[in-house]
Amino acid sequence: EALARAFSWPVLDDKEMKSGSVDVELNDAPLQSEDHTSVGLQSWGSAILFAERMCTEPSKFGLVSRRHMDHIRVLELGAGTGLLSIVTAKLFAHSLLSSEVVATDYHPQVLENLQMNVDTNFVSSSAVKVLPLDWQSPIYDSPLDKPFDIILAADVVYHPEHARWIKPCVEH
Repeated sequence: EALARAFSWPVLDDKEMKSGSVDVELNDAPLQSEDHTSVGLQSWGSAILFAERMCTEPSKFGLVSRRHMDHIRVLELGAGTGLLSIVTAKLFAHSLLSSEVVATDYHPQVLENLQMNVDTNFVSSSAVKVLPLDWQSPIYDSPLDKPFDIILAADVVYHPEHARWIKPCVEH
């Protein structure tokens, strides 16, 4: 069944970030039992724990000011519901850094739910860009044509082929 989730984590760890919290609302859509590739319609425990750690220790994930950098590009592979991308964009809103956050996935219904979650969490659709990315046959159109400073992924390898496909995407 569909499930609406609300998360709130305090922003800790860094004097360069404004205090406050990161609040996220997510829609977990029903899994399609006939299509195992629809697993991204739900938030998985590892992404939730990862998001919490990002909020409590943003410096460990490179989410604070860096010398000689005023803009950070972040890519999420296999974004699913988009939790990590949404949290990242909200953390950057607490800092002095400008950012570009790109959330990617493969499955059309997952991408649709992902876009809905981004729209729920941001007034401006430019906070997180949602794009399709097929690791088996990737197309690197803009903004995927330039290197990213940070690449995020949680619970994305659940078949041996995924590990073989994701490696060249990360290297690119």
